[in-house]
Amino acid sequence: MSETYKRRLFSPWHQPKPSTTSQKIHAMTEKYTSSNWYAENKKPKNQMELNKLKTLSNIDNYPNNIQKAISIRNTNLRKLPTNKPQFHDFNIAGEGFPFDMLQNSGIPINTPLLICHISSDKAWVYIESAFAAGWVPVSDIAYVDDFFQFNWQRLTFYTPLTDDLNLIDTNGIYRGSSRIGSLIPKANNKLFIISDIIDFFMPNNDYTDVLAVEADQNRQAYLVECKIQANKVKPWPIESTPANIAMLADSLMGQAYGWGDLFGNRDCSSSLKDLFAAFGKWLPRNGNDQANSGKFISLNNLSDEEKLTLIRSEGIAMITLLWFRGHIMLYLGVNEFNTPLVFHNVWGMKVFSDTDEEGRLVIGKTVITTLEAAKERSDVKINWLNRLEGMILL
Repeated sequence: MSETYKRRLFSPWHQPKPSTTSQKIHAMTEKYTSSNWYAENKKPKNQMELNKLKTLSNIDNYPNNIQKAISIRNTNLRKLPTNKPQFHDFNIAGEGFPFDMLQNSGIPINTPLLICHISSDKAWVYIESAFAAGWVPVSDIAYVDDFFQFNWQRLTFYTPLTDDLNLIDTNGIYRGSSRIGSLIPKANNKLFIISDIIDFFMPNNDYTDVLAVEADQNRQAYLVECKIQANKVKPWPIESTPANIAMLADSLMGQAYGWGDLFGNRDCSSSLKDLFAAFGKWLPRNGNDQANSGKFISLNNLSDEEKLTLIRSEGIAMITLLWFRGHIMLYLGVNEFNTPLVFHNVWGMKVFSDTDEEGRLVIGKTVITTLEAAKERSDVKINWLNRLEGMILL
């Protein structure tokens, strides 16, 4: 399973050309530089500012800079070359903050990339990873040559057991941070030669040696040896047992909801993608695509009780996903009352006033719930069980 994962992860380094067509990037740029968007101050976006972003994108010359690269820090894939947010109308339930429509996905450190295009000011590049595409700051990537690519793909890796795992080099300098779902190469691979190493830490078993990537003055990748806490990582892939999956899921509990990984947080699909990545199981980035990642059992046209019966009989705890369009969850099994429980990162639930005005009951974090959470509330007129469309056995 891990070899399949690695083939997917490294696939951008084996692409001869971008998969994003000129027509697609033109359509995306036109969509997000048109009118009717709102800024962070809740005011309509200035069309002059949007036109500047369109010019900055330089899309008439797409693709203009095809190169292989790697991310050297955790970063964001943006639909336009800017970190400023862009919202739909704040007065519409489920719109406005935190749903920045320019946020496509987060990209973890050490992700192989295909550079497709560079902005007119040279500050942004449009990249493709194995799971998502978008604009990132040039400062967040380093270009890789054939030697680097060949050797990197032969390395062995650790995977973090926690987020915000700092990489500190042998001179005591911070070189970035890793998080659940990412891979950190072991420093003892002997495939790269690292010179002038100074042992900053006293030798002990509390730390282990890993590699970080930095960019030189020409933005070419080079390696730096770092130390990380040994008890915060495991050799990748971790053995896929219910206990290990539960252990790692527990590390994600309570994390704030992050639309498209905004602010370094996660949404429903990235929580599951990162969770299973540690075990060498590749999941797509989008929940609707994740619904096609295993044996799909339809729950359409079933009553709520029939859905629960099927989940109890066919669902396998820790490796079954429950899905409806727009949301995906991990089935954990049943509690002492034989009620199915799910692990998920969720923004909120639809609520309706007495006059049927729609709003949101905000949860905004990773939680364990039943499929009928808040059913005691009169304003929750449709729950996750009502909306459930499918069960996926991974």
